[in-house]
Amino acid sequence: MKRGLYLLVLGMVIMVMSSINLLLASESAAEILKKVDYNQAPKSVIYDVRMVIHQKGRVDTKQMKLYGVGEDKSYAIFGSPERDKGTAVLRLGNNLWMYLPSAEKTIKISGHMLRQSFMGSDFSYSDSTERLKLLERYDAKVTGKEQLNGREVYALELKAQQADANYFTRKMWIDSEWYVVAKQEMYAKSGKLLKVMTVLDIQQIGSRYFVAKTRMEDKLKQNTFTEMVMTNIKLDVEIPDSMFTLQNLERK
Repeated sequence: MKRGLYLLVLGMVIMVMSSINLLLASESAAEILKKVDYNQAPKSVIYDVRMVIHQKGRVDTKQMKLYGVGEDKSYAIFGSPERDKGTAVLRLGNNLWMYLPSAEKTIKISGHMLRQSFMGSDFSYSDSTERLKLLERYDAKVTGKEQLNGREVYALELKAQQADANYFTRKMWIDSEWYVVAKQEMYAKSGKLLKVMTVLDIQQIGSRYFVAKTRMEDKLKQNTFTEMVMTNIKLDVEIPDSMFTLQNLERK
């Protein structure tokens, strides 16, 4: 009888401790993502971008300047190569417009089309033009601590709160000192691995640690990856609202 009571009490203790551990892990995940969001989603951004696309042995380099406010208000204009010069992209929420100077034409990209390749790269339109606040879009849990490239990282698993999210599940490895996503895997709702992003360079700008170079691999393709390098980075600066208008997009 005493043995049975002992096992019952032990089982209850284990259940309580497991519940506490899960609660602590959930709170820890929220705190981690809060710090990540602070770093990767400033009030505004301006930077130059060099996008180097590697496809089956061929290398194509494109350069643009990007202006962004909040999570998904962006304007980008390409300076090279010559065939892309003047091409401009405007994103407002879930709507995106692209101006093609060679045709003097503006096309609208929205909905599922935001998941398509951005200018032939491994980044999608959404990948390139949004700065998500993860804590507001995903439920997360800490799955452990690991070593990545000689640094300690938190391993997290994120589940989208909305079923139509571009990536329903994300596995992230977050630097435990800088609170920057060092690596992430993005999955479809089916569980299929879609993309892998690796951070190659981080810069401290004021009180923030900001990603300055990334490598994206589209796992639905073969022999392809894209590196995106950000330079002349400015954070939390004033950008006029007139920058994010169709009139500005189509200006000659």
